[in-house]
Amino acid sequence: LFPQSIGEACFIDASGPENARAVKGRIESIGNLSPDETKASFFRPTFALRPGQVYQSRPYLSPDTNEWVIANSTPIEIAGRATPAIVHFEITLESLRRAAAVLSEKADVQIVEARTGETIVDTRHPFVGTKLPAGLRARALPEASRLGTRGLLTVGGHRVAYRRLQTSGTNANDWI
Repeated sequence: LFPQSIGEACFIDASGPENARAVKGRIESIGNLSPDETKASFFRPTFALRPGQVYQSRPYLSPDTNEWVIANSTPIEIAGRATPAIVHFEITLESLRRAAAVLSEKADVQIVEARTGETIVDTRHPFVGTKLPAGLRARALPEASRLGTRGLLTVGGHRVAYRRLQTSGTNANDWI
């Protein structure tokens, strides 16, 4: 559906093994499927959800695509059965950066983790390869966790407008 955004999609059984996986549009053979995903950061939180809810992980370097991603996963509903499996897919941080750059027109946009103040995405710095772009993970906002829902501040002599994205219990991120 979104070849520049979704690097991996898979179907994972409740007992842990992958039943199917596509990486960058290529279907993986049975021999390449993971026998145990139970230790993956998204596994337990997703199985704790009800069908229709989506878990979103914190950013990580995907072992399958070698790109920085966030995982999104949701339980599968089958009538009369407990959650038998989940669908999991990874969205690249580069695709979030590109979308933010287009939507912001000419403004510079940063996505900042509120708990740490670290920059997750910066429209000025593309993701290339496995290393974080220059400038990411540096503190972008002082005392970011104390900021309200939206507002204006001055950071490093620059006027900054911010808006905190709505969070939920199924999202491991708290982004500004």
